[in-house]
Amino acid sequence: QWIVLLNAAIAILVAIVLSLSLRNKKRPLIHRRDTHVTTNRYFVLTILLFGVYHVLAGPYTEIPSDFWRHLARVQLLLNNDEYNIASGSNFSHRDSIFSPSYIYTLYAYLSRILNINPLLLVPTTTLVTGTIFLATIYWFSIRLFSTHRLFSSTKALIGLLAAILTLFMFGTSTFSFVRYYGFFPSIFAFPLFYTSIVIFLDYLEKENISYKSLLL
Repeated sequence: QWIVLLNAAIAILVAIVLSLSLRNKKRPLIHRRDTHVTTNRYFVLTILLFGVYHVLAGPYTEIPSDFWRHLARVQLLLNNDEYNIASGSNFSHRDSIFSPSYIYTLYAYLSRILNINPLLLVPTTTLVTGTIFLATIYWFSIRLFSTHRLFSSTKALIGLLAAILTLFMFGTSTFSFVRYYGFFPSIFAFPLFYTSIVIFLDYLEKENISYKSLLL
C-alpha cells in the first residue's frame, strides 16, 4: 500500500512542477544573484541528510552479502606480491581504469598508504562514494530543469527530492542502492553516465554544432 501512496505522491509532485513550468512559461527569465546560493544551500542540505543517514544506517555489511566478496578481493590484492602495492606498481597497463579490478586496487592502495585494514576503510569510502553518487543525482536533476522558467528554489527542491527518492527507493529489493553497493565498483558507473548525458546535452544546445567540439 505504501508503494501506491508513494507513486501517487510522485505523480502529484510532477503535476505541480508542470503546472509551475506552464504558469511561468511567459514570464521573462530573471537572473538573480542568489540562484547559485540557493542551489548550493540545498546541495549542502542534501549531503547533510545523507551524512546523518549514513551514520545511523551505515553500509550494508550483514552476513551473508556480496559486500564480503568485494572486500575479500581488496584483501587479496594486499596479500599478492605480484601487485607490490607499496611500490605503486599495481597501477600498470594490466589494470584499466574501466575494469572493476582498478577500483579494488585503488582501495588496496589506499589501505596500504594509511596502514589500516580495508574493513576499517568501509565507512569512510562508502560515505564518499555515496556523496558523489547523490551529488550527481542532485545536479543532474537541476540540469534537466535548467531551461524551465522556474524559481531557483523550486529547481533546488526538485534536486533535493530526486536525491532523497533515489536514496530510499532505488535499490535491490528492500536494500538501498547507495547502502548496498557503496563499496562496489558499480556505484562509480552512474556519475560517469549522468556526466556523459550532461555533456551531450550541452553539446546539443549549442548553436554551432561540430563533432570535434563533442570529442573535446
